[in-house]
Amino acid sequence: MSDDSKKGAAETLTENATAAAVELYRDGLKPAVKPLGVVIGEAVQLVTWPLRQLLTSANGALNRLDGRLHKRLADVPPEKLLPPPATIAGPAVMQYALLGDSDDAADLRFMFENLLARSMHADTATDAHPAFVSMISQLSPVEARLLRAVTQSEFALLFVREARCGNDIAHGTLSLLCIDQGLDLVPATRALSNLDRLGILRMANGGSSRDYHAYERLQLIANTWFPDGGGLLEMGSLSVTALGIQFLGTCVGADASKLYPSRFG
Repeated sequence: MSDDSKKGAAETLTENATAAAVELYRDGLKPAVKPLGVVIGEAVQLVTWPLRQLLTSANGALNRLDGRLHKRLADVPPEKLLPPPATIAGPAVMQYALLGDSDDAADLRFMFENLLARSMHADTATDAHPAFVSMISQLSPVEARLLRAVTQSEFALLFVREARCGNDIAHGTLSLLCIDQGLDLVPATRALSNLDRLGILRMANGGSSRDYHAYERLQLIANTWFPDGGGLLEMGSLSVTALGIQFLGTCVGADASKLYPSRFG
């Protein structure tokens, strides 16, 4: 198999669009011998090129989705099967096709598959909210991986208001959820900010007296990361919202009983 055949659809789209853009740019440097209408037509084709490529590769993505949904629903009694709501099936299938087949997008594809499967089961259909399609589409692969690691309702959090590392001053958030997934301050802060914006997780000021071990570990990590001074560190908490519980139970397959507020882990 050639190297090209192993590339994901998204990567192929990017390369093709880039190559077309370069060629169009080169043509633009040549003497203007083409009629204006032809030049505009070529520019428009460049804009629609990724969509044309997507439509060409969509059948393969949809065939894979068909197979995976069939496996997930194989044990569902026929009387429990429902057609998925159009408000979920239509946009979810389109977003699924856009993801291609790269390994980086595996967690996002997994979430769309879960959402569609649960929307087709009479016992779980009411948990499949149409907004979840948009929420998944606004997640990065890193954020999707973080959500699959959520197995409890709350996490200790440290707000880094000011910390020095050489001549640099750092700001952000420290959480064991992110650290255990190999994320340092900047990508962790970006990920948690987006998950908070989407209403899945909630960052709040003020810690909890129920478990100081997590804060002690975070303090040690902060001392290691910022040897020139921890600066201003404030205790906080990271919790799963009510919407987050529904989202994780539906799209990630998390055990909802472990996500209701209990204690830090």
